[in-house]
Amino acid sequence: MKVSKHSRCAIVGGGDINSYSAVEPLLLGSFVISADSGLRHCRAMGVRPDLLVGDFDSHKGPIPTDIPRVIFDPLKKDYTDSTFALEEALERGAGEILFAGMLGGRLDHTLANLQNLARCAQLGVACRLTDGVTDVWAAKGPAHFTVPFAAEHYFSLLAHSDDCHGVTIRGAQYALDRHTLSSVLPRAVSNEFAKGDAQIQWEDGVLLITRCPKALSPRA
Repeated sequence: MKVSKHSRCAIVGGGDINSYSAVEPLLLGSFVISADSGLRHCRAMGVRPDLLVGDFDSHKGPIPTDIPRVIFDPLKKDYTDSTFALEEALERGAGEILFAGMLGGRLDHTLANLQNLARCAQLGVACRLTDGVTDVWAAKGPAHFTVPFAAEHYFSLLAHSDDCHGVTIRGAQYALDRHTLSSVLPRAVSNEFAKGDAQIQWEDGVLLITRCPKALSPRA
C-alpha cells in the first residue's frame, strides 16, 4: 500500500506512551507503521497498523500474518527499527510524520529517535514526536514555528546542528532577539508561555522544540 505524496504517516514504536487518549486521535487518517513492539500500543489503542517493520526481537507473541510486514535479521541490520520504519514512510512519499512511543527506556534509542526527527527536518518533512504528554518538533531554518500553548507546560529550544542563528522568541516569559543557539550550550531550556502560543523564528540550522509538563521532575 502506497501513501500519496504529502499525506500523513504515523510510526508507533515500543517506547513510552503516557496517554493513549491523546495519541490515538493523532493517528486518524494516517498510514500507520508499527515498529517492532509498537504493535502492543496499536492494540491498546484499537488501531490496526498498515505495515509492520522490524526484527521483532522485543515483540512478544506471534506476528500477525494478515498485515503487510518487512522483517529484518537482528544480526545483519545497521539501523534501529524506528529508522527502518522512517525509511518506509519516506519511500512511500509521506510529507508529514508523527512518531509515537519513541521516548523513555533506553537512552540510545531515544537519542536515535531524535536524530530521526532531525532527519525529517533536513528533508523538509513536517514531523512531531509525542508520548501523549511530552512533544518534540523539529524544523530547519529559515523558519517560523508556532509552539501550541499548553497550560502548566515548559517549552525549550535545542540546536541540533552546530548552530542555529537569528533565533527569536515571542509570546513567552523569556524572549530572545536574533540569538545564536549552540548545540553544545543549552541556552533556551524551560521557557514559559505568556498568554497563548509562542512564536519562534530562526535563520538557519535544525532546531528541536520540546514541550513538556512542569510536573515532570527535572534531571539536573
